[in-house]
Amino acid sequence: MGEHRVEAEDRDEVGRLLARCCVGCEACGKGRIREPHPADLATEPFREPGDLTGTGPLSPEVQHAMGAVSRAPLLLGNTVRLLRDGRDSFGAMLDLVRGAEADIRLENFIFRADHVGSAFARELRRRADEGVRVRVLHDPVGSLMTRRRPAIFLFRGSAVAARLFNPPLPSRYSRHLGRDHRKLVVADEASMVVGGICLADPWAGNCVRHCTWRDSALRVDGPAATAAAARFDDAWRLGRRRSRSRTTAPRTPDGGRAVGSIPVRLVTDLGAHRTTLRVLQLAIDAAQDEIRITNPYFIPPAPLVTSLVNARARGVAVSILVPRRNNHPTAALAGEPRLGRLLDAGVEMSRWRGPMIHAKSVVVDQRWTLVGSSNLDPLSLYRNAELNVEVHGTALGTAMATLFERDIESSSPYTAADWRSRGRLRGFAGRLAGVAAPWL
Repeated sequence: MGEHRVEAEDRDEVGRLLARCCVGCEACGKGRIREPHPADLATEPFREPGDLTGTGPLSPEVQHAMGAVSRAPLLLGNTVRLLRDGRDSFGAMLDLVRGAEADIRLENFIFRADHVGSAFARELRRRADEGVRVRVLHDPVGSLMTRRRPAIFLFRGSAVAARLFNPPLPSRYSRHLGRDHRKLVVADEASMVVGGICLADPWAGNCVRHCTWRDSALRVDGPAATAAAARFDDAWRLGRRRSRSRTTAPRTPDGGRAVGSIPVRLVTDLGAHRTTLRVLQLAIDAAQDEIRITNPYFIPPAPLVTSLVNARARGVAVSILVPRRNNHPTAALAGEPRLGRLLDAGVEMSRWRGPMIHAKSVVVDQRWTLVGSSNLDPLSLYRNAELNVEVHGTALGTAMATLFERDIESSSPYTAADWRSRGRLRGFAGRLAGVAAPWL
């Protein structure tokens, strides 16, 4: 990314950082600020869900099965706003932090002590000094990936309660609990931002096609945010426990004022409570028209591959978008051996031409949408703590499908012929990397 000139102690540092992406950016070479395109502007919140016809993934039978698998109710009365990239998402997060009256919960896998992370830390410290209860939970392994000092040091001497999730220890419980890969901010148990966006500079800016990571998130107001606060509390408690007790099913608190009419369900993974893969299979197996998947680390386990192949056999259009240049090249290699079966079945694959696409979303029939932190790889689906939101209706589903098509315009197709021509050495490297897939 280009250099970002910001005032060290200005509380609007993040706002200015988000507006100054392409200053001397080597990727685009223009050395100037690009004005936001109208398509980059944030959408208004959706208050009505749109079409909720009870077929496909919204049929009563499938929804009953999803509720049983996730052990989470479908919560009515929400509003949902689609957030695109750091420019929208960081602004929405700051709105929650600055507007909270009593309580802030922040959970993130990577909280980097760079411009973005430091600015958020200062704002959280300020709110804590004003009497707001502030709790910050982030992962120590994610911190090591930042190549900077851990962000937890930014809260020393403050009123913020900052905690590392599951510090690595040579114990069965630590191995069982995995890493905290969630990205969540909840204010006053009434509003939340959830998605795949970490607190770090690569997500900042508005020059999406050149120097900024492409990502997606949602702001949700209503009862679903109340439930997300309880999911945070589960991770806050379990991430420090040293007993060998089994993790329990998540609890859902009472309350949560209705502010709209959009149905939302939380799909979470924590310890032994694994739900995301099975919920995805149920949605894919019920698809009638189309499936659109965006995911950065696409190493699909065999059950997911089978569901996608069966969907194509039923005539469902399946489109998958992945990065062309992955920030974890080994993960990209590990996923390649699993693509042949999908491509031979007629699945359309595209590769994002920008620096990195980090968005994690699934849209089925433009009426069932899943957005959150889960990569479609063994680490997320079988080991890590994850949090996703399932949203019903064509209001968000159509917007997500439109965003997907816009991303496809900035991508290149990846065909079965491309897969077969990748070379023996790369094929061998992919099989070798696949052995390490559960730990990537």
